[in-house]
Parts: sequence; C-alpha cells; structure tokens
Amino acid sequence: MILQNTEAALAQLELAMTKGVSLGSKLDDNVFDPIRSTPRFKAILAQNDLILHPCADAPHRVFDFWVGDWTVTTQNGPRVGDSSIKRILNDCVILESWTGAGGGTGQSFNNYDARSKTWKQFWVDASGSRQEYEEGVYQDGALRFTGHNPGPEGEPVQQRFTFFNLDPNHVRQLQEQSTDGGKTWTVVYDFYYARKIG
Repeated sequence: MILQNTEAALAQLELAMTKGVSLGSKLDDNVFDPIRSTPRFKAILAQNDLILHPCADAPHRVFDFWVGDWTVTTQNGPRVGDSSIKRILNDCVILESWTGAGGGTGQSFNNYDARSKTWKQFWVDASGSRQEYEEGVYQDGALRFTGHNPGPEGEPVQQRFTFFNLDPNHVRQLQEQSTDGGKTWTVVYDFYYARKIG
C-alpha cells in the first residue's frame, strides 16, 4: 500500500490526536515509512504515546519508590503489618493493600492530579473508616501530604502524612496530627517499610 497524499494523511492523523483518539500500533504500519522521519510524524507518535500512557511522565512517577511488597515495623520494634503496593489503571493510580499484624485490612488509592500538580490519597479500611489526604508534594526525598480528618469525637484534626524515600529498599511512613490548629504536633505512628526480596 502506498501513501497517496502525505499532507492529507498528516492532517488526518493530527486531527485524531487533537480529539484524543489513540491509533495504537497502527502507526507502526510500513505505509507510514515515507513520512516516519518527518518532524510532524514524530510529534504525532509522541502524542499517540501520551494518549496510550497518560501517566508515564515524571510527575506521575515520583511515588514509584513506594511500589513493591513490604514488611512493616516500627523503627526498632515488632512487625506491625505487610503492605503490597502496585500501579493500576494504566499506571495512573498507586493501590496500597494493607494487612495489619492483628488481621485488619485496608486500601489506599493514590494519584497525581495534573491540574493542581499535587498528589492525593484516599484510604478506607474493612471497618468502614476512611481518611483523605491532599496537597502531596515530593521534595527533598519525601512525599508530604496534608489532611483534615475528624477525630474520634468528631473534633477537627489537622494531619501531616509523610513518606520518606530512604533508599531503594526502605521507606519511612510518618503520620502526625494537631488538634490546636498546627501549634503542636504529636506522632500517630512511625512505620518503617523493608522491601521483601525474592
């Protein structure tokens, strides 16, 4: 098959890209070989790849250090649970599946919001309780969230939730809270994740 009208073909491909239509692997067809090296076709390939993999860029991948299977302990104490963290939904969401040492379970859904340029987390456990964190920003080797979740008596609680990227096989998860508008902070928990190897 021969590409009869190069200009018309490029225009149609560009139109498809502006409408967010992925052409998948169709762009690999050898019919496009005569225009494959042109700047316009390279731009079409890049846009097609972005449609296929919308969360492949760097801001969406800064939380990848948390992806894996982990044994979770306190800093010098006993095991408190196990956590399995993976990417789902075309790599656009990081799903945490938690099992506590006492048998409790929960999951969190984490995603990067390109509009606000921040991370968000939604947590729910098997008892029906839930927490939400937002304004997550990765800086100086840590992803820091904030939260405003009600306490046990419904009182307003301000929270800081930080994931420290210690090294490729260790992550620290620190949750702090304040009930006086941020004047003083107390540690809710301080967990250390060790990657399961093999």
